[in-house]
Amino acid sequence: MIRIFTLLLCILSLNASGQVWGSNVINFDTTNPWGMLDYHQFIFFDSTNSHNTWQVGAPHKTVFSSAWSAPNAIVTDTAGHYPANDTSVFFLKTTSFLHTGPGGFCELKFFYQLDIDSGDIARIDVSLDNRLHWINVLDSLPFCFSWPWGMDTPSLTTSSAGWTQFNLRYDAIDCGLPDSFVYFRFTFISDSIDSVKDGWMIDEIGVSYVSEGISKLQNNNLISLYPNPSKGNIYIHPAKQYADTKITVYNTLGQEVYYTESPQPNGYLNLPLPNGTYTLKYAADDEYCVKRIVIAR
Repeated sequence: MIRIFTLLLCILSLNASGQVWGSNVINFDTTNPWGMLDYHQFIFFDSTNSHNTWQVGAPHKTVFSSAWSAPNAIVTDTAGHYPANDTSVFFLKTTSFLHTGPGGFCELKFFYQLDIDSGDIARIDVSLDNRLHWINVLDSLPFCFSWPWGMDTPSLTTSSAGWTQFNLRYDAIDCGLPDSFVYFRFTFISDSIDSVKDGWMIDEIGVSYVSEGISKLQNNNLISLYPNPSKGNIYIHPAKQYADTKITVYNTLGQEVYYTESPQPNGYLNLPLPNGTYTLKYAADDEYCVKRIVIAR
């Protein structure tokens, strides 16, 4: 059985503006300098594909001759060209970082090289529900994800000219994931033509967060919901009116499907949503809580 470990926060800083940040970097080397993490704790390979070509090691290929941070990187075969008609997958598991507050965000960064032909596919998917569903971030970016300001959506459809940086931001709280994990899936699919190319190489995967201002405190005893499961008619207890109340409901893809800032005085909430499992985030004053709800009509 594959063991999956939690990505732990290893670096913290507080600057004069009150901005809190933390960062983790995976550089795939056996002896890691301070601040670098052992990739075995965060990355695991797809065991369902016996021909998975992803390997960790020093690249010795035609185009991929050195890692971004020598000696090692993760490569579609460290020595030979990738085969035709092959699918290779690895997963990255990260914490959702509860520390992100107003204006804060999490960030996934890494350096990569591509050497492919026009029929090959390199893709990155994200799962917000423990790998039950996957979203291709280049085709359908969830609302709580964004590309950094001034950066166009990256392209993984053509060979790169040397090393390129990939940078993706997300807000774990807005995604409905303050107490869960975010999974990323890296997939390389080759076509039927053996083009004798190097494929995909990735190095220095970094996961970090930046928090602006003062974060709300999580208090999952703030309210209770009943009945649950329900037909969409839910009561919030206690039905206390706060000065600043926001109720947001997300589906399993992390998409916002309901929002209100004006809950009923008696706590009644009608959710006109189809059957399924949802995440309800209730934020009031300086606290918030997150509840899983099931609608079964």
